[in-house]
Amino acid sequence: MLVADIEPSLPSSAPDRLVAYDGRAWFRASTADRGGELWVSDGSPAGTRLAVEFVAGIDSGFAEPLVALNANQLLVAARDTIGDA
Repeated sequence: MLVADIEPSLPSSAPDRLVAYDGRAWFRASTADRGGELWVSDGSPAGTRLAVEFVAGIDSGFAEPLVALNANQLLVAARDTIGDA
């Protein structure tokens, strides 16, 4: 079921790394202008949005899987630099 078309200009935004946390779905998705970043959805089109852009521009900043540690903590691994550094 399609909840929201995150990137209409691409065949797919390639959503993956889906985790249920705090009554919402948290996941990585890619757009042409942002690369792969962290998104969140409450299951409605209006409630589906970019949660955070770790690296500005087309480079992806969201690098690792999400982990729901418990009811109060969501672990997100990201990078704030591009390249081998």
